[in-house]
Amino acid sequence: MELILKEGEIGLVQDTKIIGCLYNVFRDNKDLGIAIYLEDDNHGEGFFKITTRNGQNVRTVFVVDEWKIL
Repeated sequence: MELILKEGEIGLVQDTKIIGCLYNVFRDNKDLGIAIYLEDDNHGEGFFKITTRNGQNVRTVFVVDEWKIL
């Protein structure tokens, strides 16, 4: 519920979300790194980091309150 309340909050940096674009993402003023904005079958649209583990692509979901397009 906290994330929903923070989206659109005045003073937060929330650039336009575009599927396939890279963003620098933040949560509670902490820089979480670089994420890609994607649509996922399980999670819907969101910010993800894709890594390879044991030959498999693994998606890590980021819960963020600020995002800056790169």
